[in-house]
Amino acid sequence: LSTASAASVRGKVQDADHLHERRLGQSGCTFLIAADLSEKGVGHTEDSYECAMDDNTAVPLIMSKSQRQNIKQMIEDGKVTSGEDKYIDNEAVVTPEGIRVPPGKALGFEKGKGSQGSGR
Repeated sequence: LSTASAASVRGKVQDADHLHERRLGQSGCTFLIAADLSEKGVGHTEDSYECAMDDNTAVPLIMSKSQRQNIKQMIEDGKVTSGEDKYIDNEAVVTPEGIRVPPGKALGFEKGKGSQGSGR
């Protein structure tokens, strides 16, 4: 093997972790808000955003600061409800660390049962 092809083989072995990644797809996941308990004692609370998968495991949504601000505004405006609405994105990738939201993309939610706009 040449040095270049040996490096290529090593790169493919190191990339094996990517085999555990998959697209979120149309099945989506249930959006959740989880308060960051580690910050409560400091006088600063920041919600973390997670998703419940089909197997009921909650995984973090990995996104940019602007996407986090966008979700916060959607929550304040009543456009997304924790525990009811589904995050659906064919480009989002589920990894062992969480769900990677595509950079620069607005998050799309599908209204879940019971969150049909209360007309308040």
